[in-house]
Amino acid sequence: MTERTKASDESLAEYLNAEIEQASKLQHGLAMDTNIAAPSSKWATPAEVTDLDVAFGPARMGDLLPAYYEVPDEFRNHNARGIEWNNVASHWFCFGLKGKLVPKPGIEKQAALRHLAAVMGSYQPKHEHKIAGVAYLMSLWFEPYEPVPEEAKGFR
Repeated sequence: MTERTKASDESLAEYLNAEIEQASKLQHGLAMDTNIAAPSSKWATPAEVTDLDVAFGPARMGDLLPAYYEVPDEFRNHNARGIEWNNVASHWFCFGLKGKLVPKPGIEKQAALRHLAAVMGSYQPKHEHKIAGVAYLMSLWFEPYEPVPEEAKGFR
């Protein structure tokens, strides 16, 4: 078993355990924790991507985009905190990104943007997966988005 496969299996197990715990809480009438982070620390920082990855999409999407089940529900279902980042990702996909993105501490802005651009430019994942995953990664790597005034019209 490769190191990557082992880590992926461990991430899936952590995710499934969190889902089981949530289901148990709901079944017993306990408050649901709506702030479950993705199970993997693999996404804590952007990966290095080549110019070819940015131009044509990566050869292995799994190295740049979390599996759909790894993306928290608020980004997959467009609710709560995820909706703002989903809007940013959708707007970027359709019209480009012309706002102020401030990276969180420890994140290199250009590396993060190249990583995300490689995902956005790929035909490999389904559109919903791409937008949810990019929105989630943006929420991990950037402070809240500030659109420029022209972009703000009709955006929110």
